[in-house]
Amino acid sequence: MPALETIGRHQNAVLWAVSTSYSDSGRHKVSAAAAVTVRWESGTDEALDANGNTIAIDAKVVLNQSVAVGSIMWLGALADIASPPVDLMEVVVAKSTPSLKNRHTRYTVLLKRYSNTLPEIAS
Repeated sequence: MPALETIGRHQNAVLWAVSTSYSDSGRHKVSAAAAVTVRWESGTDEALDANGNTIAIDAKVVLNQSVAVGSIMWLGALADIASPPVDLMEVVVAKSTPSLKNRHTRYTVLLKRYSNTLPEIAS
């Protein structure tokens, strides 16, 4: 039987991980699109960001890898991305929870709506 931390991810999503480089306008660049398998729960909620401010949350996503705050995600398969992409979401809170025996880790991110313009792709 699979570990509880790794089951339940049956949806496709696309991840543009935030990069350490910046564009000419001073915004973070993102890496090329990558397909990930997730458990995506849409719905409105509130959470605290890293600065203690209350922010609106539009989705909660469980996945099998660590994702940095500022990354961009989209629900759907990599082959189905529209040009330009729409309904993009930005990671605003990222957390990880190890299993009791520390063999597996469950990664959870909270997302808020982002514009329909993807940040510059890092080369």
